[in-house]
Amino acid sequence: MPLTISPANPTDLTRILEIQHLVFSGKAFGTVLFPDGYTPSGIAAAKTLALSQMNTDASIRRLKVTDSDMDNEMVGAAQWNIYPETRPDEEWKKGVKIECKDENIREMSMKFMGVIEEKRRKWIGGEAHCSHQRRGAGEMLVRWGCEEADKLGLPAYVEASAAGHRLYESCGFEDREKVVMGKDLIGEYGPFEYTFMQRPAKGL
Repeated sequence: MPLTISPANPTDLTRILEIQHLVFSGKAFGTVLFPDGYTPSGIAAAKTLALSQMNTDASIRRLKVTDSDMDNEMVGAAQWNIYPETRPDEEWKKGVKIECKDENIREMSMKFMGVIEEKRRKWIGGEAHCSHQRRGAGEMLVRWGCEEADKLGLPAYVEASAAGHRLYESCGFEDREKVVMGKDLIGEYGPFEYTFMQRPAKGL
C-alpha cells in the first residue's frame, strides 16, 4: 500500500468532505462541519466555506494522502495552520460564524466552537505555533506537521479524541487539558470529550 502525501487543492475538496463525513458523522464535530446536513446543499455550503478559507487564510496547509494501489485514491486528509509569527489578536476576536437554517443546530454549533476557541486561546494565546485540525488523518499527516514545526522551531497543538490520543502521544504530544462538553451545553451530542495536547518546540 504505497502511500504518498502531497498538498491538497480545491479540486480535492469533494473527497475531503466525504472523508470528514465518514469520520465524524453523528458526532458534534460532524454537525459543525455540515450544519445543514450532508446533503447536496449542505456539501455545497461546506465546500464554499473551505474554498474561501483556502483563498484567504495564509496559515492553512491542506494535505492529502493517496494510495497508488487504489488508483491514487485519497485515503486521508488533514489541515495544519502554521503561524511563524504570533497570531494577530484581531484574528482571535473574529470568533466563529456558523450559518445554518436550523436555529437549534446553529446554537449548538456556536456553543461547541466557542469552547474549542476558548481552549485554543487559553493554551496557544498569541505565540507562534503549528496547529493541527482534526480531519481523520493518519500518522503520515501528523508527522508532516511535526516536521514543519521542528523546521520553524515552533510548538505544535492538537485536539485529540480518545481514538487519536495514542497516535499523537507517540509523535511527542503531551496532555495539557481534558475538555468535556456535556448535554447541558450541546444537547444530544454530549457528552463530547477531547484532550488539548502540545508538542514542545524543538531547538533549531
